Amino acid sequence: MCAFREAEGADENAVYALAVKFPSTDSIDRVAFHDVWKEKTADTDCYVGVAEAQDAVVGYISGYVHTTFHADRPVAWVDEIFVTEEMRNIGIGRGLMAEIARWATKRGCRLVALASRESAEFYHALGYEEDASRYYKRDLLG
Repeated sequence: MCAFREAEGADENAVYALAVKFPSTDSIDRVAFHDVWKEKTADTDCYVGVAEAQDAVVGYISGYVHTTFHADRPVAWVDEIFVTEEMRNIGIGRGLMAEIARWATKRGCRLVALASRESAEFYHALGYEEDASRYYKRDLLG
């Protein structure tokens, strides 16, 4: 059985252990992670949620709310979702996405959006649609 909840301060190390496994070309500095963790978990416009199974954090989701012209009201953006490989395909990702959708609804958001090159079938099964946007990034530090 899995439980979903908003992350707490004590979850920092567990989420860090998962975040370093997140598929990205970027590496995570532990000190910088701590600073970002404190900032995100204190900011009411940010959401960090965790999935727990057998007293261990097995997944997390991170996102935030911002306003956009195209939606004419707040929009929630999922910036990361990760589930440990051995716990995939049993509903944990679905549960994490449901948690951020509930949070976004309470915040008055019109939609939840994210960028992903993978897992299209997963997002389609949850009712997400592709749009014409593409996600681009530029490293301003490197």
